[in-house]
Amino acid sequence: MELEVSEIELDGRRALQAILMDVTARVEAERQRRELETRMQEAQRLESLGVLAGGVAHDFNNLLAAIMGNTEFLREGVAGHPELACAVDEVAVATERAAELCRQLLAYSGRRTLSRQPLDLTRLVEESSRLIGVTVPRQVELDLALAPGLPAISADASLLRQVVLNLAVNAAEALGDGPGGVRIRTGVTTLDRAGVRRLVHGDQLSPGTFVYLEVEDDGCGMTEEVQGRLFEPFFSTKFTGRGLGLAAVRGIVRSHGGAFEIHSAPGKGSRIRVVFPALAVPAGPETTRDAEADGWRGEGAVLLADDEPAPRGITARLLAAIGFEPVLANGGPEAVRRFGEDPGRFRLAVLDVVMPGLDGPGVCRRLRELHPGLPVLFISGYDDDGLQGVLAEPATDFLQKPFKLAEFRSRLRRLSGPSD
Repeated sequence: MELEVSEIELDGRRALQAILMDVTARVEAERQRRELETRMQEAQRLESLGVLAGGVAHDFNNLLAAIMGNTEFLREGVAGHPELACAVDEVAVATERAAELCRQLLAYSGRRTLSRQPLDLTRLVEESSRLIGVTVPRQVELDLALAPGLPAISADASLLRQVVLNLAVNAAEALGDGPGGVRIRTGVTTLDRAGVRRLVHGDQLSPGTFVYLEVEDDGCGMTEEVQGRLFEPFFSTKFTGRGLGLAAVRGIVRSHGGAFEIHSAPGKGSRIRVVFPALAVPAGPETTRDAEADGWRGEGAVLLADDEPAPRGITARLLAAIGFEPVLANGGPEAVRRFGEDPGRFRLAVLDVVMPGLDGPGVCRRLRELHPGLPVLFISGYDDDGLQGVLAEPATDFLQKPFKLAEFRSRLRRLSGPSD
C-alpha cells in the first residue's frame, strides 16, 4: 500500500487529505521487469562467452588437425626407436586431451549437434557407474538411488554421459581430501509454472513432467556468488586452469531443453538437479557406429577444399596415404573451378564447412549440379551444427577435426563404395 498526504482547503479551512492506494500490481510489474532485465543481461553475457568459446575451439581444432595428422606419420618414422616412439605417443595423448577440451568448449557454446533418440536416464547412469567409480577417489562413498521405469527423454547418449561424469567428478572434488559421500539419483517430477520459474536457465521450459538427474555431495558447499558463476568457462574455486567441465554441462543440458535446480550453502554441501522434459514414448536401444575399416585403401581423385593451409596439407597427406590422389583447392570458388574442369574425374570430395566466399554446403550444391550423387565428406573444427539438411542427403557424411587416420579411412570407405 502507498499513502499520499496533501494539504487542501475545505469550506474556507485548511485540512489534510490522505489517500491510500493499492500499488501491489505496480510493484509486482516493476519486480518482474527487473527480473526479466537481469535474465536478459545474463543471457547476453553467456551468449557472448559461448560465441567466444566456439570460435576459439574451431580455430584450435584446425591447429590440432595438423598436429594429430603428423603424429600418424611420425609413428611410422620412429619405429624401432623406443625413446622417440614414447615422445610421439605423449604428443598424441596431449593432442587428444586438447581435442576433448575443444569438444567441451563447443558443448558450452551450443555448437554440438545432437544425435537424439528416446533414452532411459536410469539405464544410462547404470552404464556409466563403472567409469564414475574408477574416476572419483577411492575414499569417496558413491551411492546410487536410481528409479526404474522412468519415462524416456530425447537425448544424445554420449553427451549425457559427459553430464553425468562431470557432475559426479565435480561433487567428488568438492569433498577435498576428507571423507564424505556422493549420491546420484534419478526420478520423475512434475513442475508447475512457479517450479519452472525457480529453475536456473529454465526460461525456455513450460510446466509439465520432467525426468531428473540429481547429484549431491557432503562437500564444502557454495556461496551465492559462486553459484552465480558456476557454469562460466574456466571459472573454478579449485585451482587455475579448470572449470570447463560444468560450462560444457550447461551447454549440453540447454541444448537438450533442460535446466538446473541448485541447492547449496557454505559448509552444507551441494545438490544439483538437472531436469529434462519427459517423452510419452519408451526408450529405445542405442545404435552403434560401423567398425573401423582398418587396412582398406582407396583409389581415384579426391577434391579437397580447405582455406587453412596446415589442415589442408595434412589432410592431403592422409588421403595420399590411404591411396587417393588429392586435388587441392584453397577455398570454395577454387574448388568449384577445379571440379568443373573434369567432373567425371573425381571419386568424391572432402570439403571444409567454414570457408570465405563460398562455404562447404554451397560448394556441395554446385558440385552436385555438375555430378549428381557425388559422395561428399564435410570436415570442420566445429561440430556438424547447421548441416542437418545437407547430411540427410545420400552419400554425405561429416567428420570433426582433429581426426585420426583410422576414422578418416572409415568414413571414406563408407562414402566411396567398392573399388573399381
